[in-house]
Amino acid sequence: MSPFMTSRSYLLVELIAIYVGLPTLVYLWPPQSLFPLLWVLALICSIMLLKKKDFKRKELRFFNPVISPQLLLTQAAITFILAALLLSLLSPEQLFSLVKKDPLLWLVVMLLYPLLSVYPQELIYRSFFFHRYRSLIPQPSLMIGFNALLFGYMHIVFHNWIAVVLATLGGLYFAMLYQRSRSLLFVSIVHALYGDLLFTLGLGTYFYQGSIETVAKTFRF
Repeated sequence: MSPFMTSRSYLLVELIAIYVGLPTLVYLWPPQSLFPLLWVLALICSIMLLKKKDFKRKELRFFNPVISPQLLLTQAAITFILAALLLSLLSPEQLFSLVKKDPLLWLVVMLLYPLLSVYPQELIYRSFFFHRYRSLIPQPSLMIGFNALLFGYMHIVFHNWIAVVLATLGGLYFAMLYQRSRSLLFVSIVHALYGDLLFTLGLGTYFYQGSIETVAKTFRF
């Protein structure tokens, strides 16, 4: 890349354009499906990553679990139970709504959501973001904080504040794990686990346009 494309001013403009400007445009003018846009952006980010001399291709498949499977599953189980209890009190009709209404669609979402949505998101928001903007945001804590906020902001495309709040909290956790592990594959697995739990609980309605709706139309459920 040219020196201009790695200057702080250029990086700042690029960051704002990708992580603020693009979600804002999608919010104002929603496309029929978010997946094509997500994958095109992921492809562009991957090409830019591969052009970086200090980026090693193995990082895209590098697996480095920084917490044990037992701890990961315990955390996920506690989160699931607490969220289920809260949802049963605030909106009991939503609890396990997708599982009860259309178990086949639920199963397809469980299998396809990690591949179609999670991996490209993590490539854009973790691998690309942490590599591309580390000179712009050198402090690890600030990098994690900004990353979580921007990941949450991206979810304005679903036109509800619950998606933004949940994504910001999830983004904070995923960013912390990526900062420690530098493993796209590991963080994608964690993201997929929590995302599948979210859809199972019935909270997927807040993320409907990007995942369930597209899968339902594709397979004509």
